[in-house]
Amino acid sequence: MNAHEVIYKLKLVGKTQRSIAIELGVSHATVNNTLHGRTKSLYVATAIAAMLGQPLSRVFPDAYPDQPSDVPTMSLEPEP
Repeated sequence: MNAHEVIYKLKLVGKTQRSIAIELGVSHATVNNTLHGRTKSLYVATAIAAMLGQPLSRVFPDAYPDQPSDVPTMSLEPEP
């Protein structure tokens, strides 16, 4: 996916770059730069993939080639 597709899909699930930054405890710039491929943050990228319910390799196909495509996405929901 390109950055605009990811941003659109995040909006569909009620997430904005600012809300993601607050939730993850990072700056808005870190989220934006990760989305646009200007910097790499495996933490942010994995969280975004989890929010979309997609594997990291689908959301950021060129950014993290070292990561296995079958790595489970992390859950941001608390355990019951």
